[in-house]
Amino acid sequence: MSDVYQIKIGNSVADPYRIALAYGLDPVIAQAVKKLLRCGRKHKDLACDVREAITTLERWEAIQLEIKAEASQVASRSLRRTRPSHSLGNARRQKARKTDAETHHR
Repeated sequence: MSDVYQIKIGNSVADPYRIALAYGLDPVIAQAVKKLLRCGRKHKDLACDVREAITTLERWEAIQLEIKAEASQVASRSLRRTRPSHSLGNARRQKARKTDAETHHR
């Protein structure tokens, strides 16, 4: 096989990318898996490839936290827009009472 990423498993040919697709992996996690499956086989040593896989997975974790924080901010902004503030609600109620009182006095 000429492709350095391919490996024969039984009668099938596989590579890290096909494995990642078969498992439906997130692209960032797939990159870490590729690093681990190929570690120490190119110009970098084993420890360097393992460190890069760890760094990739740490970035994946950071991205997940960023996504949660962004979703939380969007939800809180949306909640503030849908609920009237108490002062606005009180002003409406006071205006309604005043209108009712003026109507009954006439």
